[in-house]
Amino acid sequence: MVYIVWGSTYLGIHLSLESFPPLMLGGLRNLCAGIRLFVIAVHRKAVWPSAREMRNAAIVGTLLEGLSSGMMAYGMRTVGPVRPP
Repeated sequence: MVYIVWGSTYLGIHLSLESFPPLMLGGLRNLCAGIRLFVIAVHRKAVWPSAREMRNAAIVGTLLEGLSSGMMAYGMRTVGPVRPP
């Protein structure tokens, strides 16, 4: 299951890069995941994080999206496919 779900995200990114800018694509994906997790947390009546925890999570999320997912999507857009010699 992990191979199918995780691998399909890279296929989805590859196909979507023709229509969306790289960082917007990753941001939309994470926004949808965040909304789903928020709905689950509200349904379970989870304890709300403190302001400091929210600030730290925002910093980590921004770095992960900008440096990890964003650079990967940017690289997929700018680097062409590797063809054997």
